Amino acid sequence: MKDFYQGNKLIQGQVEIGNKRVDLGNIRIPILNIYAEQYHLVPPASSLALKTYIASPDYTLRSFPVGHIGM
Repeated sequence: MKDFYQGNKLIQGQVEIGNKRVDLGNIRIPILNIYAEQYHLVPPASSLALKTYIASPDYTLRSFPVGHIGM
């Protein structure tokens, strides 16, 4: 929780899984980014930022006018 939510280490390239650094720029698979417009823990701006950090040319964004429970 601290690393991802508070430290933003995924975006900074400081996360390792299985002794390999996670580089979002290497993601080239199709991405479907779905987010809730009224979710207060993960604001829409946080979800929208994903496209900036991945390299996939196949990126689809969908939003819903709901919060956590509605999603």
